[in-house]
Amino acid sequence: MPSSFARRLSTGLVAACSLAAACTSTQDPFRTGPARAAVTGVVTDAQGAPVPVTSIRITCSGGGAAAIATTDSVGRYLASISTGSSPFLGSSGKLACHFAQPATGVSRAQLDTLLGFARGPVLVALQFVDLHER
Repeated sequence: MPSSFARRLSTGLVAACSLAAACTSTQDPFRTGPARAAVTGVVTDAQGAPVPVTSIRITCSGGGAAAIATTDSVGRYLASISTGSSPFLGSSGKLACHFAQPATGVSRAQLDTLLGFARGPVLVALQFVDLHER
């Protein structure tokens, strides 16, 4: 049976080898692959009152799947968006995104805007987008 020291040494060597392999990888997670964005906001009706329990569809250029968010009892929503595999050059950028409420059927509120996206194992800044029904 290996000693406690031997087990810790072998665990440390495995971790060091894994870290070295990740550092020498040809894939840079800050420059390639999908990017992420987080967005929140409030949906209000034509009189300015919050719209509770409605859905919002968010689609962005860049090939990612549409995000569907649902508002809470006071009209707030929160969505996490991921892009396709490589939507823009560089480590971060902006993509055109379309917001539509409700997510299906005839939109009562819609907006086109740019959202900032980031790649890699980093925190993504929360962005605010409010929707107002016509």
